Amino acid sequence: MDEIELQHRIKNALIIVAENNPFKVGDLIFSSKNEMHFNVSGSTMKNSIESLTHETAIKELDEIKTLFLKMVNLSTELQSFIKNRKLEYSLIFDYGMGSLGICTESDGKVKWHMELNR
Repeated sequence: MDEIELQHRIKNALIIVAENNPFKVGDLIFSSKNEMHFNVSGSTMKNSIESLTHETAIKELDEIKTLFLKMVNLSTELQSFIKNRKLEYSLIFDYGMGSLGICTESDGKVKWHMELNR
């Protein structure tokens, strides 16, 4: 997806997310519970939960944040939308018919939602 396409996708996402519905933008899913919150989720690249470790989960969470920052730098609409919201980043395991939360990061603190191999 080129930058123009991505900007249009982000603009459409913000309309949907403002109504408290999730919306996928590239490899990320944007969602919001209310006007003070914004969640950015990304799926692990691992094929099974058993192959995921704390170290790889943190690395993938960092990749989610980096990708989102690139989107923020590309879109003034996204910058404005998230300006006064608390950001939360989530790593999920998408199993096809749904997903499982692995961990979330908010205010620099990671919260684990499942036990992983060390």
